[in-house]
Amino acid sequence: GLGPDAKLSLQGDRANLTFSNADAVMLRQWLELSRIAARVRPLELQMNHGANGYSGTLTVGLGAGS
Repeated sequence: GLGPDAKLSLQGDRANLTFSNADAVMLRQWLELSRIAARVRPLELQMNHGANGYSGTLTVGLGAGS
């Protein structure tokens, strides 16, 4: 999945996902599902690719007005 160290935190009308060594396919599937099911909108992404996958932080806006 997004790795055992993946953490989701809520801050008002935003959510921050921090992940380490995430598989590219799983990361893409999580992004697609979150946009459809949770109706979130990506706001900011900081990501690095390493030997074991992708690591970074994704900030999304929650709700229709984000």
